Amino acid sequence: MTGSSFIPTLALGIPGDVVTAMMMGAMVIHGITPGVRLMVDQAQTVYSLFVVLIIVNVAMLILSKPSIGLFRYLFRLHQGYIMAAIVIFSFIGAATVRGNPLDLVVAVLTGILAYALRRADYPMAPLVIGMVLGPELESSLRRGLLIKRGDFLEFFTHSGISMVLFSLLALFIVWTGWSSIAQQRQSSASSQHAEGDSAK
Repeated sequence: MTGSSFIPTLALGIPGDVVTAMMMGAMVIHGITPGVRLMVDQAQTVYSLFVVLIIVNVAMLILSKPSIGLFRYLFRLHQGYIMAAIVIFSFIGAATVRGNPLDLVVAVLTGILAYALRRADYPMAPLVIGMVLGPELESSLRRGLLIKRGDFLEFFTHSGISMVLFSLLALFIVWTGWSSIAQQRQSSASSQHAEGDSAK
């Protein structure tokens, strides 16, 4: 986790990477809502978090060199042992948060889904960020629809700033799709060219 990804998490409620998304999810579970009101409503929690991060960095600086041998031994372990330990601790955490056996079922189903997505080369970062920001998005959308009396187009045409932002978002989506298609065409053309040269 770096400062560049942690700043938008606290200031805007938008996680910068997978690690900050998981941290943001833990904060939401404990009743801490990252965003523009965080420094005003829960300033003591934010300052405590800064102090903890400073202590952790100092401890890592002191303990990094003596623990190299231990980490070297851990890296030599078979991957199956490490994965088994991760699964066991995940189940223990899921069972002890609320004491509900249904949480274990949800953990198993989530693990199976994550494994299937990983096998399909689906990136995990958008999934984690979507799970963290999904409830906040739903509540904000519901609140906005109540204010605008159910008119969904008001989100796009309410002000010039919203129109510019949504236009830039649409252009970014189109540009990303076009770049992906162009890259696929270029790679297929280069592979066909290489096959033609080898046939000659």
